[in-house]
Amino acid sequence: MKVAGIRVVVMCKAPLAGRVKTRLMTEFSASRAAELHAAMATTVIKRAKRLFESVVVAADDPGHPFFSAFGVPVTDQGEGDLGDRMQRQVSSAFADGADAV
Repeated sequence: MKVAGIRVVVMCKAPLAGRVKTRLMTEFSASRAAELHAAMATTVIKRAKRLFESVVVAADDPGHPFFSAFGVPVTDQGEGDLGDRMQRQVSSAFADGADAV
């Protein structure tokens, strides 16, 4: 049974070499770091879908093909720092009727 009433928002970047997991690039190539990011993001999104009824991916590039594979709504994170982007997602979830985010 999936948990209802809670919206899980996964803040996620598209897996682009040189733009994700940059701290790993001391040990791995940029393309390998992007592959690892994609694997980690996939695990998080799939587990969230298995556990919760309402899962949304807030993406830096919602049109990137990576996000279409999950069968969940994808929204644009928008502008601003991480706090601004998270606040926008939380406000939107509550406006949509979520009991918790």
